[in-house]
Amino acid sequence: LNHVLDHVEEPLRSLAVKLKDSLYVDNCVASVDSVSELESFRTETQRILKTAKFHLRGWKNNFLPEIEETVQDSSGAVEEKEECWKLGISWDSNLPEDVINKFKKWKDELQELKFLKIPRRLSNLDLNESSLTLHTFCDASKLVYATCIFLRAEKEGKVTFQLIQARSRIAPLKGISIPRMELLAYNIGARLANSVKKDLNLVDIESFFWNDSMDALHWIKKEGPWMTFVSNRVNEIRRLSEAYEWKFVPVTQNPADLPSRGCSVKTLLKKQWYEGPPWLRDSRDKWPDFELSPD
Repeated sequence: LNHVLDHVEEPLRSLAVKLKDSLYVDNCVASVDSVSELESFRTETQRILKTAKFHLRGWKNNFLPEIEETVQDSSGAVEEKEECWKLGISWDSNLPEDVINKFKKWKDELQELKFLKIPRRLSNLDLNESSLTLHTFCDASKLVYATCIFLRAEKEGKVTFQLIQARSRIAPLKGISIPRMELLAYNIGARLANSVKKDLNLVDIESFFWNDSMDALHWIKKEGPWMTFVSNRVNEIRRLSEAYEWKFVPVTQNPADLPSRGCSVKTLLKKQWYEGPPWLRDSRDKWPDFELSPD
């Protein structure tokens, strides 16, 4: 397949390169800016591969009129699910009344999700000839650890930035300390940032990792020896990022605080956390600045 794409000539050369970069095993995962561009991409890539008897089929897209409404479990039901797991409730058992009431309250609020709109197109950013930086925020609570990534573009004094991706994980059933939960958040933050840089072809972009845990920050920036749990995750974080890229940010200025703690849909609508912290619009000299002491 790669051989076929490497030998495609103009005027379809750039399209072949895009297709090659979008292949994952035997699937193609690509992004375009419009429906018309989607149709062109679909038609031309099928024509290219058909010459070698390859057939692209099973097309799916996330163009809103063509997909059914889905509800992601990101609005506060995590705690109830974990509570059921801890209680050891089987799938066909009756739930406790307090869990049922919490779930009903959460379910009723889902109607408000129709008012939630998060920009997804990177074309909203001014990327041409802009100075780009990637900002990864991490945080954790006793129940969830989370990370969210923003891409910042600055050109001629104008700054734009946008949420690129976010991820959260439920805490292990066997409870661990908050500092270790924070370290897990940093771990998935480093992984996600590495993935985003590869997917967007921004491998050399200047990166910042922001967090509000001094304990976990100490593990990343200092040498051990650490316990096995800490050591394994610190080693991976250092492999995926540089220690100097990790910065401290007050919890009130950390957008990852919200997905790590959860909130109601109404609160989510008011917070608009996906817009990122206001200080990202400022010049660098006004960003949070805190250096970890040698001690």
